[in-house]
Amino acid sequence: MPRHDFEPAWDLGAQLTELAGRLVFFTDQMPEPDVPIPARMEIVAIGRPMSNVAFTAARWTVDPGTQRGRLYLRVRHFGSGAVSATISGTARGQQVFAKRLSLPADRDVPLEAELAGGIGQMTIRVVASGDSLAVDDVLTLIEPKVRLVTVVNRLPADSIARYAVKRVLQALPDVQPGELKDADLLIEGADQGPPDRIGLWWLGVGPIDPSDAARKQAKNVIGPYLLEKRHPLLEGVTLGGVVWGGVQPVPWQATPLISVGGIPLLARLSGTASVAYLLNIDLRQSNLADSPDWPILLSNLIDQRRQNLPGLAARWNYRLNEPIRFRLFELGAAGGAGRSETDGSRRELTLAHGDRRRPVARSAIVELPPLDAPGLYTIQDGDHVIDRFAVNFFDVRESDLRKLGRGHRSPPSGPEIETVAANEAVNPAIIAGIVLTLLAALADWHIVKRKRLPA
Repeated sequence: MPRHDFEPAWDLGAQLTELAGRLVFFTDQMPEPDVPIPARMEIVAIGRPMSNVAFTAARWTVDPGTQRGRLYLRVRHFGSGAVSATISGTARGQQVFAKRLSLPADRDVPLEAELAGGIGQMTIRVVASGDSLAVDDVLTLIEPKVRLVTVVNRLPADSIARYAVKRVLQALPDVQPGELKDADLLIEGADQGPPDRIGLWWLGVGPIDPSDAARKQAKNVIGPYLLEKRHPLLEGVTLGGVVWGGVQPVPWQATPLISVGGIPLLARLSGTASVAYLLNIDLRQSNLADSPDWPILLSNLIDQRRQNLPGLAARWNYRLNEPIRFRLFELGAAGGAGRSETDGSRRELTLAHGDRRRPVARSAIVELPPLDAPGLYTIQDGDHVIDRFAVNFFDVRESDLRKLGRGHRSPPSGPEIETVAANEAVNPAIIAGIVLTLLAALADWHIVKRKRLPA
C-alpha cells in the first residue's frame, strides 16, 4: 500500500475514547519524533528490519514510424551487499523478455529492452533473494498508443500554400490524410470561413479576400512582430528575417497571437463552433514557408490538436495517487458541446477496476480521484470503453523496510493525563469567542438600560 497518513484515524480514535476507553495504535515502525501524536494514545511497534527489492520507475515508449517499443526500468535493492535478480515480461501468456542483473546495495539499476509493436499489455516481475514485499515486485503496463491526427488539406490545388502545407505534413509523424467527415484538422483558404462544426479544428490560410483588387490593397510587413510567447502554438517560433506578405483586414472577432501594429497576423477566432485559427498571409508574397518557423508552427498546431483529442492524450501508465486528467468531449470556441455529448449526457461515466465500479462526474475535462490501488482501470461511457490505463506501485519510502522495528510508547497517566485532556478539550479560540459574546451582550444591556431611564 502507499504511504499512509494516520493522523485522521488517530484524531477519530482520540475523540471516540475521550471520555472512556483505551486508544492503542499497532504499527511496524515508531512514528518520527516530529509527528504530532494524541496525548492519550499508546503505540506498539512490532516490526523488524528487512531487505527488499523493488521497481522504482518504468516507462514504455513507441516509435511512431516503426511502431516498435522500448521499455525503460529502474530496480533497486534496499539492503546490504549485492543480490542477483531476474526481471521478465510476459504478454498473453508468452515471455516477451528476460534479463538477469546484479543489484548493488541502495542504488537504482537501469534496464532497457526492445519490444515488438502490438503487445498491448504486459506484466513485468522481478525475482530476487532477500525480497520481502510483493506489491513492488510486479508491474502492469499498457502499450502507449500512437494517436494519429487526421488532417484534410483543402487549399487550392495549384497554390503555393497547398504545396507548403503538404510538404510539412508529409514529414510529420502521427499524421494521416482522410475524409472531411473524419477530419480532426481542416486546412483551407481563409476566404471559406470557419466551419460550423464542434470537434473540428480549422486553419484558414490567407488571403482572406482572394480577389485581385483586395490583393493589391494588401500590405507586406517585416516586423517588429509581437508574439504571444506563452501560447503553445508559438513555442520555438522566432520569425527572424521573415517578410509577412498579403496582410488584409480581419472581418472576424479575433485574439492575436502574432501581430504588427495591432493588425492580427496569426489569430484565434472567437464565437465559432470549431476551434479556428486564421493565418492572415499571402504565401506568394512571403518567405514564411521557406523559413524554419513554418514547419515548427504547423507541428505545434498538430501537437495541440492531438493533445485535445478525447481520451488519454499522452500517457497510459501512472503511479499510485498521481493526478489523471483526460478529455471526455470537445467544446466549441463559443463554449457549446457537440451533439454526441448532448445525447451522451444521459449515459453513466464509470471507472472500473476489477469487480469494482465507481461513477465519475461528466465534464469536458475529467479529473479522476486519487487511485490508491495498483492494477488496470477502464473508463467507460455507458457500454463504450473510452480508454484503459494502468496504475503501479512506486514508493521508495514504502519499499525501504530497513527502518522497521519494535518500540512502545505509553500514554501519560494520573493527574498528567487529566491535565493534558483538559488542555486538549479547551480551545483558546472558543474561550475568546465566549468572552466576546458576553461583552457584547453586556454592552447591549447597558445601552438598553440607559434608554429606559427617565429624562
